[in-house]
Amino acid sequence: MLLKDIIFVAVLIALANSSISSKIKSQTLGEYRVQPPSHATVDKNGKYYLCLEEENYSTYQLPSRKPWGSSDTNVKTTFNRIRFNPWTLKVHTGDFTHAESTGYVGHHKTSKVPFGTAFGCQSSRNADGVAVIDLRGTLYAVDDTFKDSGYLSAGSAVVSENGQKVVLRGGGYCGWIAPKDANGEVVAHQGGWHLQLKLLPAGTGKYWRDLLFEDEVGNFYINLDPKTNTSGYKLPSRKPWGSTDSDLTLNWSKLRINPDTLEVHTGDYKYTKATGKVSHDNGYHQKVAFGTARGCQSANNADGTAHINLRGTPFRFKADNGFVKSGFQPAGSITVSSDRQQATIRGGGYCGWMAAISGNKGFQGDWADFIELLPEFDISN
Repeated sequence: MLLKDIIFVAVLIALANSSISSKIKSQTLGEYRVQPPSHATVDKNGKYYLCLEEENYSTYQLPSRKPWGSSDTNVKTTFNRIRFNPWTLKVHTGDFTHAESTGYVGHHKTSKVPFGTAFGCQSSRNADGVAVIDLRGTLYAVDDTFKDSGYLSAGSAVVSENGQKVVLRGGGYCGWIAPKDANGEVVAHQGGWHLQLKLLPAGTGKYWRDLLFEDEVGNFYINLDPKTNTSGYKLPSRKPWGSTDSDLTLNWSKLRINPDTLEVHTGDYKYTKATGKVSHDNGYHQKVAFGTARGCQSANNADGTAHINLRGTPFRFKADNGFVKSGFQPAGSITVSSDRQQATIRGGGYCGWMAAISGNKGFQGDWADFIELLPEFDISN
């Protein structure tokens, strides 16, 4: 059995014994209908969790003098899943929904220790608390640094397995080690959105194709953040087609891709949500292709807007992305970020648009060739 199949079976077993919805392929996140990445689960409240295969734990090592109570014992928190944001790849170290703890320390009334955190209070510069992060079997590695803090503190972080495993030691009199964003003792004790992950480079573990979503008929899709991937038709102020018309915006939670050619289909609307209505050509233009900005206010007026955000995916724009303006008296522009993973597209005219494809297919959608793999995922180099 392949590793990905083992993971899939494990997820199914976990789902059957948890409060997570069995409808894993159709969940609601706010007002958007999205699907969880294939390597994660999502609960009924739209919280995403990364399944862990190896032992991951955090500890508070009780000082031998037991200063807070004679019945105190070492605390160890073991994590089976960690909450994460699949688009920013941040981990919430203080989510204990899928964690198990033993022990109690009167200091801070500690019965749970956040992910990637180790506390100790034995003596000066004594890093006797231990934590282990082990992401082997997932698509991710740690992309963060750790720091020790506290009174007469000490700490170390030993990274191995291509960044997938980190052994942390922290302590002092009292002290700790935690991700660098966990500023202060209270914050380190409570946890938060503190740990940054990254996608695992090609050749070091699972292949980038495992990040794609496959639907029931075998089509592949890139998972996207629907709030930051939009296409739109800006309604002209004169409302020439109907008084009830309004600006049309499509939010995209997935983009269809051919994994062999890396072409994307800008007109696959299966995982989109539309708001607004434009009755241009008797309602013919009720959908706007991915990455397309359209407007009809006036000549050479690019008042339509679209946004593309590929961060959290293994893709970026090609250096020559090929976006082009079309239509009558059109105007358009595309502004791409320095890492070539984000873009703002503006388009319009009387009427006109800016899109990845010229002509009518620009707003209708078709196969387009404007993205490539990030260098660290391109095993052809």
